[in-house]
Amino acid sequence: MPITVTNRAVGLAVIAIAIIGLAVYAYFDPAGSVLFPKGPFRMLTGWDCPGCGSQRTIHALLHADIRQAFGYNPLLVLSILYLGAAGYLDYLGGRTRHPRLRRAILGRRACIHISLVSALYWRGLNIF
Repeated sequence: MPITVTNRAVGLAVIAIAIIGLAVYAYFDPAGSVLFPKGPFRMLTGWDCPGCGSQRTIHALLHADIRQAFGYNPLLVLSILYLGAAGYLDYLGGRTRHPRLRRAILGRRACIHISLVSALYWRGLNIF
């Protein structure tokens, strides 16, 4: 008999892995630990990417230091709010309750806007 994996099992595994990952980020400081990898893009080019500072941002957020987190990577801090809304709209009942809002922040135009913001942010990181 083949082993089947249910959506619930996958969901629980993802939640467990996320909790373990957050615990690691809460306990260890990425700025001073060899446990965390350095960004390959920056190592290869010397330029920052939109993800630069993300590990330090997560650590700061887990310690409720929003100002420091925003200083490391403001795009990630704002993205967490966006991803929370997207998660609600896709998985927690928002799809049927707020279809127009879902289309507005998860539709094709939203994807284009997010791509443009990321590209401009990336360019801005390396100009200033």
